[in-house]
Amino acid sequence: MEDWIPVVGSLGLALIIVIPFIANKVMKYKLEIARINAETTLKAEQIRANNQLEIEMFVKQQEGRAKKSGYQEDADYDQAPDKIRRRV
Repeated sequence: MEDWIPVVGSLGLALIIVIPFIANKVMKYKLEIARINAETTLKAEQIRANNQLEIEMFVKQQEGRAKKSGYQEDADYDQAPDKIRRRV
């Protein structure tokens, strides 16, 4: 029984020394994973915002082109028999 006391004592001392290093490594690993996730989320939000901006700019550009073309229908357009050909 007395032979186990030094073994248990040295194992306990080793655990007291090693556990903080292991805990530090685990914390650093978890922080690195959280940082990568945050960067990924930020990049995805930037891409979404840029896409939304491009869509809005494209829609405004198309609206501007429609206004510039000044397409106006004649008053008798609906009654014209060739209205399909006239529109094209």
